[in-house]
Amino acid sequence: MFKNILVCMSLLLVASVSQAALRGEWTGWGEWTYQGQGTHCTVMKLKFSESAEKLTRDKGYFDCGIVGLDLPAQEFIKQGDALLVDGEVVGSVQGDLYQWREQYSESVVIKNSIQVSGGHLDYKEIWYDSKGDELYVITGRMFLKE
Repeated sequence: MFKNILVCMSLLLVASVSQAALRGEWTGWGEWTYQGQGTHCTVMKLKFSESAEKLTRDKGYFDCGIVGLDLPAQEFIKQGDALLVDGEVVGSVQGDLYQWREQYSESVVIKNSIQVSGGHLDYKEIWYDSKGDELYVITGRMFLKE
């Protein structure tokens, strides 16, 4: 009986962790490349809020020496596995894999991918021009701030 209780508690814990895997403050490092040339990002920070109904990037900042990037707040509505902005599907959540696209300007689209694994995440952001050519690739590994 005690073993059954532990199994049930473990299943509940796993379900609640996967429900809000991206929630919290993340910090780490990474790379920013342009046409194959890049610079090291000594500080990468992201903060997310997450519930069953909503995913919010509260803020973010990447300090990559010669270039920096402030990430504005962005709210996504969850509808099943889909992520929506203004009623349009812009991405998805598949377990601990989060993917979405953002329209930076009329001619630039950003595609984001975050894979959460335990206390760390792997981040990838690719900027594309209107022809579909890669402009920038930003990658990083961040750890959940305790």
